[in-house]
Amino acid sequence: MIATEPNQALSLATSISEAGAKIKAVGSPTKSKALEKVTCEKIIIGDFEGVERKPKEADMLISNFHGERIAHDLHKALRV
Repeated sequence: MIATEPNQALSLATSISEAGAKIKAVGSPTKSKALEKVTCEKIIIGDFEGVERKPKEADMLISNFHGERIAHDLHKALRV
């Protein structure tokens, strides 16, 4: 799962997908045309509470420092 701004999410998702990873979801605080280009199972628009519900099936959360609490609470790896 990726949780960050739209353009950064697109960049990260593209790189990670090219490496062979499957992205379960991308969470972003705002809508953007960039998110239409992201290949993932689900796009979540909103604050971190929406993101917090999804990572149960993900192995890792890629986010900024705001994702630290979510990753800790759900016992997931965090990449900042």
